[in-house]
Amino acid sequence: RPLTGLQAAGYTSQTGSVDLVFLFFFCNRTKGQIKQLEKKVIELVEESCFAKSRGDLHLALEKAKEAGRRERALQRQRENMGSAPISLDLTFSVLFNLAYQYEANGMHSEALNGYQVIVKEKMFPNAGRLKVNVANTYLKQKKYAKALKFYRMALDQVRSSQKMIRIKIMQNIGMVFVMIGKYTEAIASFEHIMAEKPNLCSAFNLALCYHAVGNQERTRNTFQRLVSIPLEIDEEKYSAQSDDSQLNLIMDAIKNDRMRQRERARRAMAERFIVTAARLIAPAIGSSLADGYDWCVEMLRGSQYIELVNDLEINKAITLVSLLFQAVEILKSIEKKDTRVKSVAATNLSFFYFLRNDLTSAERYADTAMNTDRYNPMALVNKGSCLMIGGDAARAAEFFSEALRNDSKKLINTGLVHKKRGNFQDALQCFLKLNAILRNDTQVMYQLASTLEALGEGTQAIAWLVQLLGITPSDPHVLAWLGEIYDRDGDKSQALHHFFESYRYFPAHMPVIEWLGASYINCQFYEEAIQYFERAAFIHCFCFVVSLGNYHAALQTYRFIDTKFPDNVECLRLLVRLCKDLGLPEAQQYSNKLKNAERALELRQQVRLCDASQFFSLRFLVYLQSSFSYYADPLGPQQDRPRTAAKSLQVDNFADDDDIGEDLLPD
Repeated sequence: RPLTGLQAAGYTSQTGSVDLVFLFFFCNRTKGQIKQLEKKVIELVEESCFAKSRGDLHLALEKAKEAGRRERALQRQRENMGSAPISLDLTFSVLFNLAYQYEANGMHSEALNGYQVIVKEKMFPNAGRLKVNVANTYLKQKKYAKALKFYRMALDQVRSSQKMIRIKIMQNIGMVFVMIGKYTEAIASFEHIMAEKPNLCSAFNLALCYHAVGNQERTRNTFQRLVSIPLEIDEEKYSAQSDDSQLNLIMDAIKNDRMRQRERARRAMAERFIVTAARLIAPAIGSSLADGYDWCVEMLRGSQYIELVNDLEINKAITLVSLLFQAVEILKSIEKKDTRVKSVAATNLSFFYFLRNDLTSAERYADTAMNTDRYNPMALVNKGSCLMIGGDAARAAEFFSEALRNDSKKLINTGLVHKKRGNFQDALQCFLKLNAILRNDTQVMYQLASTLEALGEGTQAIAWLVQLLGITPSDPHVLAWLGEIYDRDGDKSQALHHFFESYRYFPAHMPVIEWLGASYINCQFYEEAIQYFERAAFIHCFCFVVSLGNYHAALQTYRFIDTKFPDNVECLRLLVRLCKDLGLPEAQQYSNKLKNAERALELRQQVRLCDASQFFSLRFLVYLQSSFSYYADPLGPQQDRPRTAAKSLQVDNFADDDDIGEDLLPD
């Protein structure tokens, strides 16, 4: 029979054949898996970077580790294929990101190991730059010698054409020298930078180094170089106006873009460097602290930082005030010596203790000054001031009169004594004489207006106050005072104007707020009055909490307000917060009341917004009735509308029988 179905053992009819289709699909599938792994690794690296930018360092490190594990699995799969090329860029980015995340998390040893792996691998291009990262890590560990070594190695591997990178590395080298106290080497590094390309940070550090070594001349020169470095910021282009509307739109768009923000940050950094350098070098570059500040101010007047002149003047004043107690000790040492300036030192000491309300010491030093120089008007004024504060106005007037004979400007003290004793005519004569000497003195004008008001001369007092406002137009107390005088005279329009101006400059002055609220009520402008009274209530309530932390007094005040205004949401919120802070069990009760009040407020707002023609559902009306059940109409219930079209009701005789007897039920 046919033997076609038989085969010999160990024999095949298709020897050495290969399934090319299967091999093709297998290779394509493997390449697809590799691409998917590469994409996943890149996504993990990006997620790690985003987490670092958000400040989530732990998540950034975990993502970096996961990317490292996925990248190693990818490398093994490439090795199994044999012909797949190795992605050096992907490996570099994964290793670098992992080392950087270790550094950000403070794991310096792991970061150094990661950086060393990259640096030692010759296949990675430009891996020598990471020696800067290694140096930064050593610097964080305060290993300055190793940091300096790696900074220099990185500097040697950077090409001369990459000038900015070399300058930044040189700046780091200079900072390391500053940290270890080698100012001469630091000066050499910063001078090299200033010769190549001057910048603000290097100039600032160079000035401090020269100041540290005591070279005043070089310190001055470096400060001049610091203020002369151009910012390369064109401020005029942001304020330029053109007839081209499209150009104006572009200018409006770039006024606060990222470039503009960077320019502002650069200017702020420059101003901070200049002010800090001036504060540090001012005591050393001049014969005195004031002279040093004056020199720095003069340097700024001719530079692009002329707006910093006022800042330096303020710093100068603050610094001199901080030396006040040291000045007091110096004055005491001078006062003990028998010199010609003993009277001046004692006078200053007397005034200092008078300001500190130490009248005993102030009077003692005033006596010392008068014994040294009997004709010292300032000493006589100090003595009279001490007596006046002590209540002895008669003796104070004698000393002020004696000071007046030596200095006519001391006439104001005599006038104040007459005013305190009730001699307003004599006080007026003193102030008028002094006004003839000092025409634009605001204190004299104020005292003249006060004295004339006490004498009943309201019109003349107004005239002096108007002159005073011409010199100090933003004084809220003078404006309020002028408004009170106009109010007493019946001139409501002028009174309202001046009270409103006072409120504009000082919106927390309670008498002014109360007057404005009452004035609007009298004019029947109730909505305007509510705004002022709400502000007054806000200030009055919070004064308990602000002043000395009197929380219990504030709690009592809020409880009283709650009894008067039970639907006041703001009061209930403050009660809830205070009760929680004080640990009182009433917090839950007030919290429930607050929820009900807020719900009722929302309902009232909804009712107010609804149109008159809108019908409410029966359920909503019932809910409103239950929510406002406490309200009673003072006019009584409304009459029912006549129901002419209503049908007559059919009376059911059995409708009211709720219970049916058992005898009526069928058997």
